[in-house]
Amino acid sequence: MKQIVIALCIITLSSFNSLFANSVPGPVEHSFEATFGRNTDVTWSESNGLFKASFTIGSEHVIQFYNSDGDEVAVAQYLTIAKLPAALQEDLKKYTAGYTVSEIFEISDELGASYYVTLTGEKTIVMRSIGNVWKLFSKAKK
Repeated sequence: MKQIVIALCIITLSSFNSLFANSVPGPVEHSFEATFGRNTDVTWSESNGLFKASFTIGSEHVIQFYNSDGDEVAVAQYLTIAKLPAALQEDLKKYTAGYTVSEIFEISDELGASYYVTLTGEKTIVMRSIGNVWKLFSKAKK
């Protein structure tokens, strides 16, 4: 189940373009407001039954995913290489020759945190952290 949620979050992060207004179910909006308040500058979108709240806290861009019942499914936060654990920073060097790091994010859910990095070059590669090393998550031709 975790793999399905993580996969949906990654797909959603990479290709979320269906913005909408006043279509957020009441339980979702209520859950968000209970945690972050009404004055938060939030952009909502929906894909595959998940509702994405994209907003900023301080200087950090945060993304919350909710199901239609208003339950928090996962939290994603964009990172820089410097914010990765040192072992992952070092291991990432093995994969960056010929590629550019286009995004790094952390997804947290009930089972903990996972890191993902998107590398672009001849192909687009998404790597996922497993412990202190990177493993291939997906690969696509440009």
